[in-house]
Amino acid sequence: MSKLQEFLNLGDQYAADGGYLEKKSDAYLDDFKKNAGYNNYTKFARDVNNWGQPGCQAQPWCAEYQFWKLVKILGITKALQIMGGGFYNCVSITNHAKANGTWHSTPKVGALVIFRKGSHVGNVQSFNKSGINTNEGNTSSEAGVVANGGAVRNKYYSINDPAIDGYVWIDWDENIQGTWKKIGTMTATVNDLYVRETPNGYIMGFINKGTVVEVDGKTTGKWTHAKVEGIGVGWIWTGYLDKETSSTPATITNKQDKTQKLFDGVVTAKPTLYVRTWSGTEYPTLKKIPYLNYKDYVEVMNYTQKDSKRADWYYVRITVGKKKYYGFCKAQYIAKK
Repeated sequence: MSKLQEFLNLGDQYAADGGYLEKKSDAYLDDFKKNAGYNNYTKFARDVNNWGQPGCQAQPWCAEYQFWKLVKILGITKALQIMGGGFYNCVSITNHAKANGTWHSTPKVGALVIFRKGSHVGNVQSFNKSGINTNEGNTSSEAGVVANGGAVRNKYYSINDPAIDGYVWIDWDENIQGTWKKIGTMTATVNDLYVRETPNGYIMGFINKGTVVEVDGKTTGKWTHAKVEGIGVGWIWTGYLDKETSSTPATITNKQDKTQKLFDGVVTAKPTLYVRTWSGTEYPTLKKIPYLNYKDYVEVMNYTQKDSKRADWYYVRITVGKKKYYGFCKAQYIAKK
């Protein structure tokens, strides 16, 4: 399946059965219907924030939703290239596209569509000479542009609708897999070896000692370009790879999944352990749960990250009553329960 089709399918998934509904608080963010309200809390903002980008929780989220989908399919680096650093603002997206030659007056399947002088954004699912079918976040089933409607929906507009400002074209052909040219294999020499989207960039997943990966001969600095089964094409620290002489296929890898619990943990730090928005002491603490106390229980999720000093930080889930909060804690201060 092409990346374009995956993108379109993801939009249809979140628009199905009445669509994903925004929440009145940060509870049940992953559920399509529970805790529905009009305070602009969404899973999309939470995830974007956890990726180290401006999540803008409790703010209008039409652009955040499109960015979230692009990251899921193409990765953060490509999503930022398409939408720009101001991806959360439709005017900024428009200006970025105009500056980079991707702004057009005609539709294209998979393109972003900007409405009403930069007040709303969706994407084109399909089109013909009469109109366009879109997938949008923070809208409603009402006809026309609804820029703060609280749901993910598929909608239709006339091709000449005056509310349409223009389109941000995406070159999906660049992202179709099939150009990979294997010249050999290498083997991981350590456990928990990260596979990154770019050298020292976003973590796609990790592999363990003995895992065999394909290589295409590309390197940059101390990084090797590699293809990992179950994760995809990324970059691995060369110093933790050995040349492989056999033609043994790649072994099963452990792809990171922040929704998957690794184990129940207990805080060993005294008297408290800070909970931060990302891995590193330079990042702020959570507003709702800034710290945990000695012997507090947490759930450790499958999304361990490293800070600038390469120390591990656990991504943890904290339950308070019926609410769940997520953040990062230094791994050395959490033990298995």
